Amino acid sequence: MKQLVIAHIDVKEEQLNAFLPLVRNLVKESNNEEGCLAYKLHLEDGKENKFLMYEIYSDIEAVEKHKNSKHFLDFEEKAGKLLNALDVEIFEINK
Repeated sequence: MKQLVIAHIDVKEEQLNAFLPLVRNLVKESNNEEGCLAYKLHLEDGKENKFLMYEIYSDIEAVEKHKNSKHFLDFEEKAGKLLNALDVEIFEINK
């Protein structure tokens, strides 16, 4: 069953310039993964440091593969200290 992942990302304002290249690479690499149907980064209106990541995967196995990918693990390691908060939710997409 398809999976929807929503991540709310709150970046420390003084770390925005360090965060942007990391997240852009994550989006690029993730969109090339087998099983990734969509991986989009959105900026919250009027907030230069708050983002929403919208991800769709073919199944839960594709989500797990993404979470264990080199580019995701690299992002997680480097970006973690740049964030105020990160909230991730996973949903099954029902027809």
